[in-house]
Amino acid sequence: MDLMSSVLVKVGHCQEQLSMWNKKVFGNVRWKLTKVRKQLEKAEARSMAGGGNDRLAVLNEELQKLTTLEERVWSQRSKSYWLIYGDQNTKYFHCRASERNKRNYISSIEKAAGVWTEEES
Repeated sequence: MDLMSSVLVKVGHCQEQLSMWNKKVFGNVRWKLTKVRKQLEKAEARSMAGGGNDRLAVLNEELQKLTTLEERVWSQRSKSYWLIYGDQNTKYFHCRASERNKRNYISSIEKAAGVWTEEES
């Protein structure tokens, strides 16, 4: 087996291991969130009918953890998106920054008396 084949085999093995790790640690966060939300609705209905609140607290805590995890996943994905397209492609990055500047630009302000002003100070 030559050196390149050996590297490809090792990369393939690494990919398999990372996929298994991802499923064990993260799983399908969106599916878990949907499941916990449904369980939470049922627990809230039982609680309102006079049932215990123990399960409700546990589900709320689990929902909070999953929501935080989902936010992290999307944050990491957005950063990788910007690493791929933003930093390497300056034309793309400049276009996105210009769009954001246009969207955030304030052209006029309403003063207390209800008068609109467009002057810069």
